[in-house]
Amino acid sequence: NTKHMMRCATRFKQAIASPDELARHVEMVGIPAMSVVAFTSRPGRRNIYVVNDLLGKKGWRMSALQNPPALHMCFTPAHSMEICEALIRDLREAYADNDGDHDDDEGMAPLYGMAAKVPDKRIIGEFLTAYQDLLLEA
Repeated sequence: NTKHMMRCATRFKQAIASPDELARHVEMVGIPAMSVVAFTSRPGRRNIYVVNDLLGKKGWRMSALQNPPALHMCFTPAHSMEICEALIRDLREAYADNDGDHDDDEGMAPLYGMAAKVPDKRIIGEFLTAYQDLLLEA
């Protein structure tokens, strides 16, 4: 299982680093040692949280990170190489119509963006609780 997960993670890392694939749009955050790969948008490219929303519409569930704004994918034994290739394709498509605008006015992108910019981090928990209450209201 570990070899399989590492093959998928390595393929994903190669796609991100390859100039003919995604490297003009994204870059890795850190140096992944195992099967968790974090990545962010390059400056002037689509807001990474908008990318997360676009991937979510295709069924992907990424973990959003802050400082820096990024996403991470954890490859598990459930991820076949075909699934990895589908993720690479969908990530490419998320940037396909990008003109450099930061189109972050819908989905979860504004929420993540706001949380990253609030100077007093103590209020974020309260805000997120209120937001969840509204989302889950019957």
